[in-house]
Amino acid sequence: MLLALLVFLPACGFNKSGLVDPALLESSGWKSNTQILNSRSFDQYRMAVQDEVLAYRIPFAKSRGPIEALLASPVEFLPATECLQVKGIAVLVHGLSDSAFSMRDLAQTLADGCYISRIALLPGHGTKPGDLLNVRLSDWTKTVKHLVAEAAQEHENVITVGFSLGALLTMAEAVKPDSPIDAAITISPAFYLTTSPYAELTRWLYPFKRWLDKEKPDDTYRYEGMPTIAVAQTVKAKQRFHDLLELAGSVTTPWLVIQSDDDLVVETLKNQRLFVQHAEHAASRLITYKSVSDPAEANKPPSASPAQTKLIGLNAWSDEYKVSGLTHVSIHQSPENSHYGFRGDYRNCGSGGPRPRTAVRLCQEADTPWLGPWNKEAPDNGAYGMSTFNPDYSNMARHILEFLDESLPEPVVKRPLLHAQTHPITSN
Repeated sequence: MLLALLVFLPACGFNKSGLVDPALLESSGWKSNTQILNSRSFDQYRMAVQDEVLAYRIPFAKSRGPIEALLASPVEFLPATECLQVKGIAVLVHGLSDSAFSMRDLAQTLADGCYISRIALLPGHGTKPGDLLNVRLSDWTKTVKHLVAEAAQEHENVITVGFSLGALLTMAEAVKPDSPIDAAITISPAFYLTTSPYAELTRWLYPFKRWLDKEKPDDTYRYEGMPTIAVAQTVKAKQRFHDLLELAGSVTTPWLVIQSDDDLVVETLKNQRLFVQHAEHAASRLITYKSVSDPAEANKPPSASPAQTKLIGLNAWSDEYKVSGLTHVSIHQSPENSHYGFRGDYRNCGSGGPRPRTAVRLCQEADTPWLGPWNKEAPDNGAYGMSTFNPDYSNMARHILEFLDESLPEPVVKRPLLHAQTHPITSN
């Protein structure tokens, strides 16, 4: 244990830039999550959290502070105007260090498919990294449980969509015997972590070392600084999910997993084995993105028995968008996203990591660098950055809606629709 700590500390306890604002590391918000969850409707919850974010968020750009806060906060997307009925209510949950903004493309996709889409903001997020210091797993689980129960009171079809940590939290609810969840979608699920041996140590480390990373943020809607206890709570969420799954024995709820072979955060092969072993419903599917320049290889399913029809292989490679692979955070972002998309205002060139400055500068100055995971290089040996969007997003969206159509019965009650848009703000 001591040897592992000596190896782990230098690797994760750094402050590479030395320019972090000390205010980012202080805890001042998210003291009243219980009061927030006393809301009687999603709209009340949304407004309460929005007030929290507006009060305690440290803006990435001061001139855009209020807009940033609104985009990071919970939001409800209503069904498209051509929809004749509400097919269900979807609760979307982001990942660790993330914000509600990251789930907006998926929420729009579901709204276009005639679902009400509600994006949560997990306690400690959307304001500043220091607010994660006093948040515990119980805060996150209470939020997810509250929003799922609320949706179940309003509609007979309830869907959850969880990304990374959000997948752990939503699936923990889905495998319970009395779960009101009718279909579960998990994106880049953190069922197994590539850093698991070290991440497990955070459960003992956090009383002695408060921060794993104090890096200055480079993304408007995602933390860079990371308290040790936040990782410890994520590890605890992972263990809680596995314990509940073992107790349940199988996942009887229709279950869709979408992941990438190039994900350097989660163990995708172990995720696949977990799915094959436990997914029981006939509509369940696992989609794995691969990076192959040869189109003939694109549609081959992941390695499994030829009889395994639940596994689908899709191609992440795109010459048009110059994407050679999908990272952990890119699968659920559209190329049209105004922040993470092809022409968005954000590009991850690895300025906060160990990349050579020449490589960072080349990426920053290029018009359209190749994008992919950090363990690869540009196919043309030129400028290269981290992929932040999925060039195959529209095809993935089709798979999601087809999965839901196959999984969910038509609603018994025809519900009147309000087609007013509740998400008019864009990041432009």
